[in-house]
Amino acid sequence: MQLKSKKLEVGCGDNKRSGFIGMDIVALNEVDIVHDMNNIPWPFDDSQFEEIVLDDVLEHSNNFLGIIKEIYRVGKNGCIVKISVPHYSSDNMYTDPTHTTFFSSRSFNYFDKSLGYKHNFYLQDVNIKIKKVHLSFREYFTHDGKKPFFNPWKWIGLEWLINKFSRFYERLFCWILPVGEIYFELEIIKNEDQ
Repeated sequence: MQLKSKKLEVGCGDNKRSGFIGMDIVALNEVDIVHDMNNIPWPFDDSQFEEIVLDDVLEHSNNFLGIIKEIYRVGKNGCIVKISVPHYSSDNMYTDPTHTTFFSSRSFNYFDKSLGYKHNFYLQDVNIKIKKVHLSFREYFTHDGKKPFFNPWKWIGLEWLINKFSRFYERLFCWILPVGEIYFELEIIKNEDQ
């Protein structure tokens, strides 16, 4: 499929990023391609995109490994993949009945060959380098729907601390003081023949 952009936003809804091709399950005004991300294959050629964004979408997946394989297929070597999802301890993860896939700060370690994960039996041909992982307390909304001017957890340095010691935080403290979301920035690594 010949496209005008080398950037894909999966689950764009009615608020697509400028310069992106928008794919969503619902035919809204901003959507360019109507397609359910869980239905594989996606309607794109191999190695077509330089950037792929999934913003609060992947938690709705019922075919997580298939979607990761598809992201890998349609992304070029060096493609940057930006993903934000609710953290498994977030109350938002449990609020929406369509949220079916849970995430921790280590959810993508499975696909990064440089980490030496020993149990990746299902997607051995996929290599996605983790560039950034950030746990975040969402900025709280006031009763009128507006965000306050600052995130108090960020302001006092707690957000920095939990990111510095994310494994320790998730193991011992995430149910006491849950974060809202996780941001992942990944890079697709392909051989010349892929």
